[in-house]
Amino acid sequence: MTTAVLLLTGLLLLALSVWSRRGRTDGARWWVGTTLAERGVLLVFPGLAVVLLSAAGLQGYEPVVHAGRLWFGLPLALGLLVCAYGTVGLPLPRGVEPAWLVARRTRARR
Repeated sequence: MTTAVLLLTGLLLLALSVWSRRGRTDGARWWVGTTLAERGVLLVFPGLAVVLLSAAGLQGYEPVVHAGRLWFGLPLALGLLVCAYGTVGLPLPRGVEPAWLVARRTRARR
């Protein structure tokens, strides 16, 4: 049951992140303009989705060292790192913002 909850929550969070990042409608672009929401959509939500999906994969292994755990442990660590980076307030890395947002900000500066 725990695996199913982790998997479903991770997939829903990943779908929300992709939908918001693609931004085809105004409803999908709800997060633009607020620093906290931008960090959430661009870094925290996808990182948390990877953490949840990796944790769901780890549920199938016994609590002993197993080579298969590495396939889920590395993405879990990477997801935690992305979540942490998104929450500390450092500048967003280049390439994290979608192209449509970069174009919108460039037009607004002119």
